[in-house]
Amino acid sequence: MTTNLLAIETAFDRCSVALSRSGSVQAVEHPASRVHAEQLAPMIASLLSASEIDPEAIDVVALSEGPGSYTGLRIGASTAKGLCFGNGASLVAVPTLEALAYTAFGSAVDERDVVDPGVVVVAVRARASDIWWTAYRAARTQSGISLTLVENDSGSTVALSPVAEAAFAVAPLDAHQIYLTGNASAALADSIRSIATVETERIAPLDSETALSSRPPLAHAVAVLGAQRFLAGETVPYADFEPAYLKQPVARIPKRSIFPDLQN
Repeated sequence: MTTNLLAIETAFDRCSVALSRSGSVQAVEHPASRVHAEQLAPMIASLLSASEIDPEAIDVVALSEGPGSYTGLRIGASTAKGLCFGNGASLVAVPTLEALAYTAFGSAVDERDVVDPGVVVVAVRARASDIWWTAYRAARTQSGISLTLVENDSGSTVALSPVAEAAFAVAPLDAHQIYLTGNASAALADSIRSIATVETERIAPLDSETALSSRPPLAHAVAVLGAQRFLAGETVPYADFEPAYLKQPVARIPKRSIFPDLQN
């Protein structure tokens, strides 16, 4: 029996969706930034129509769970929950940074054919000088790309810290190569290289302009990783699901009302 899996990725500026059927994945990304609210539903409808699949035929929704844009994650989550509620589809949550690691390392393998196993460190901007980052031991296997999470000192999967602090945590990782990806990877690479004891040849950034332009939409990785989780029985109750914001949006009480006439 063919399983129809729809993948949704809205954690960053550009949203993307993908459809997985019988191991084949089709993915599309909107070229404009921050149009999730307007374009996500039409993108899904267009992808399903092109594949001649009714929305009711979706069996699984794989969602990029964060961290990322608070608004983007909310839009993705509400859309995924609506599909699960309306169609009875199962929900699987895929860590966004894992999808980034899979996409970057997998694309490097495809481009170069041979890439040494190593640690892929994903670093994305949070606020001010802080970044979210995590690390995976990555290798190419006969069945595809293998990623194994490297826990940080606190035992958590994703760390939120200043760039310099992250650099001192990443530099000692036991790996022949340390691959860097994510929109904060350039800053992290510079910080690591400033550490006197680091062998700079071990640091291998993956996000060149050429590499970025040739990568598939991030939803492609969400579909692949989501299918693996579904087969492993790792579904989540859609009604209780909350994205992995890690850091809540900043909301402040104004010092004075913008409607002074309504105060009394």
